[in-house]
Amino acid sequence: MNALEIQNARLSFGSYTALNGVSLKAKKGQFVCLLGPSGCGKTTLLKSIAGFYQLDSGSVMINQVSMHNVKPERRDTAMCFQSYALFPHLSVEENIGFGLKQKQLDRAAISQRVKATAAQVSLNAQLSKLPSQLSGGQQQRVALARALAVRPEIILFDEPLSNLDAKLRDQVRLEIRSLQRSHGFTAVYVTHDRAEALSMADLVVVMNAGSIEQAGTPDEIYYSPINRFVAGFVGQANVMKARVTDKDTASGQYRIQCVLGEMQVSSSTPPVSDNVYAFWRPEDAIISHSNESINSRPFSIGAVSFLGNISELQAHPVGHDATEHQWFIQLVGKHGIHEGDKVNFSIAPDRIRFLQESF
Repeated sequence: MNALEIQNARLSFGSYTALNGVSLKAKKGQFVCLLGPSGCGKTTLLKSIAGFYQLDSGSVMINQVSMHNVKPERRDTAMCFQSYALFPHLSVEENIGFGLKQKQLDRAAISQRVKATAAQVSLNAQLSKLPSQLSGGQQQRVALARALAVRPEIILFDEPLSNLDAKLRDQVRLEIRSLQRSHGFTAVYVTHDRAEALSMADLVVVMNAGSIEQAGTPDEIYYSPINRFVAGFVGQANVMKARVTDKDTASGQYRIQCVLGEMQVSSSTPPVSDNVYAFWRPEDAIISHSNESINSRPFSIGAVSFLGNISELQAHPVGHDATEHQWFIQLVGKHGIHEGDKVNFSIAPDRIRFLQESF
């Protein structure tokens, strides 16, 4: 059963088109991440689900009920804002219980649910404090607890971790995902951080310029992007034009001609034309000690960045202009490669993937 269904949503602010025919379905208990650059429409879509914006056309349905002209407080949703939006003059206990008070639950029921919810996010000892007396991570937990307490069908998250430092962001991210799984609510989570989206979501929705470019599982989005925008936004991608020179569609074996010369490709998804874009991820290249290895080519090494567990190399094919073909290669552990070296790298045929766009 779908907890949320959006059909052909359109919304403009003057001459600016914020949503351009967005359609999306989220199953009950699913964690959906709206991923995209600033201004792509993801927060606008979130606020349209919440009822803060009324669509120009199209529809939002929650539990198969149209939300047309339904006020935000009447929708079975709760929202966690980027700024937390806590009431500074209310205690943690009063902030968590605010929505329950609006629903006119009796005092005993409110107290019981607030304490139970606070325990789930480790805030028991903070109930009497004001928000100003809490850390950023604790304030985010209060905002999450306030949303959880009303037990909505859908919780909407508007970049809730952007104000936290990196270590705390990782911790709270795991807590949100754990709570979502244990409570089974449907989550719609806005972020521009690909690591958040790939690590948290059941469904990643990549948006650009008010439209959905692609929706799929994290695995599908990362390994099988449909175009150059998705490939580049969810991770570094070394994209190259390729001409298909030989193909056996039945076995999924192809030969392509590209800037690296003739390469072998194994793909369960056939190319959309003989002139197609192909790509490989930085981690797909491995050091090859023989230029006779399959798909082995020499690269000139530019900058080398040590990142702890991995090293990131800027590289370009030997014999080609570095400004036109500046690619990235990632290696795990120590490797002894330095700027100016020439190194053979091999890319396995099944690690070169076709994009679903031609040139």
